[in-house]
Amino acid sequence: MDAALQKYRDLRELYYGRAAYDFGEESLLNFVRLLQQTEGQEEAALRVCEFNLSYFPKSVATYSQMSGIYRDKSDNASALESLEKALAIEPDNRWVQRQISRLKEGN
Repeated sequence: MDAALQKYRDLRELYYGRAAYDFGEESLLNFVRLLQQTEGQEEAALRVCEFNLSYFPKSVATYSQMSGIYRDKSDNASALESLEKALAIEPDNRWVQRQISRLKEGN
């Protein structure tokens, strides 16, 4: 994973803004989703989410994705923390509000 993230950094530095690669917020989230489909890759998926936040610190989508990973690991406290960070960025986000309510209710 270290080598993959470093390669991303290198490519981003060389090609960002040149329309050669997609360095948008969603490209790494797509990678996270692939990791989530692979058993035992939860920590790698979380690491890529943290990496994505280094470029997109106000990414509600990334915090929401992290919450899902934590829920899958039965770490509801961390899932809730991620959602609360998302809600701090977008206080009117109804989806995030509903997810927080569900976690607090134990669903």
